[in-house]
Amino acid sequence: MYLLYKENTCYDNVKKGNTSVEVNYAETDLRYNNFIHSFNLYSTISKTLFSTTGGDDNKLVIYDMRQDQRVTCKSHDAGVTSLKCSKNANTLASGSYDEVLRLWDKRNWKYALEEIKLGGGVWRIKWNPNSQYILAACMHAGFKLINFSTSATGSSMSTEFTYSKHDSLAYGCDWCLSDMLHDTIGRNRKLKDTKGLIATCSFYDSKLSLWLLCS
Repeated sequence: MYLLYKENTCYDNVKKGNTSVEVNYAETDLRYNNFIHSFNLYSTISKTLFSTTGGDDNKLVIYDMRQDQRVTCKSHDAGVTSLKCSKNANTLASGSYDEVLRLWDKRNWKYALEEIKLGGGVWRIKWNPNSQYILAACMHAGFKLINFSTSATGSSMSTEFTYSKHDSLAYGCDWCLSDMLHDTIGRNRKLKDTKGLIATCSFYDSKLSLWLLCS
């Protein structure tokens, strides 16, 4: 899949097996930088296929690829820098220079499902594919571990941990899904009940850190 700008028009090329389909979505204002583009999997609840973009015009734009429709969300107070879909493809997380992490229910784009102020500018977001946790690289405010919980009465987000051992901008983060590496590090450090191995990196100091999430 690729995103191509041509004569102020946004094209998205999506491959399904051996089939390639190019869709012209919308007029694109080239005065603004496009920070992030995300292709989201088929949603089992809303029965739709989405492509999303965010840029320094403060807008989150959602393209419904089945209906050829566009929705624009203007809830962000600064540039939209990160977009990530949950494992079941029904919840979208957005990060912004306005320092707020927002969660969106794809059945209703009018209002964010949940919001939490993280500080620093939310540059990158990573869902844990096997749990309710979200990693956020928050530039000047370090790395945050967010717990997104749901119940019969609603949902909520809370910051469970902040990692601030980097001496530069918190720029990238991801979950390590290797069980062998995770178990080996936990065993060597004599740790029990570890929940995940996390990698983080910062900008100017070129530093990469690995840390374990423990109970």
